[in-house]
Amino acid sequence: MTLTDAKREAWFADLANPDVPLQRLGNSVPHGAKGQDLLDLLQTNNVAIPRAVWFLRVFGANETVRLHAMACPPLAEHCLQRLVSETSHRTIPPSTVLSGQAW
Repeated sequence: MTLTDAKREAWFADLANPDVPLQRLGNSVPHGAKGQDLLDLLQTNNVAIPRAVWFLRVFGANETVRLHAMACPPLAEHCLQRLVSETSHRTIPPSTVLSGQAW
């Protein structure tokens, strides 16, 4: 989702706030920043590592679907449905992410 600078800052502030559920944030994940700029946004907003990992996974999945849709437009909907069905039931406890045993 393309957000204005103010809305993007507010979104990252919400991401840094552990009281804001990730499910709510998942409905409007911003895109645009990449690489070092993306990591700088996470660091500047003091996003906790488990929440930053969640964001990077969702961001990466969105980019993968977008790139695949550009390559194979008729399959885009199928890919998105498969991605959602394969990942919606998976949760990774923060302690697992922090210990490096997420996969």
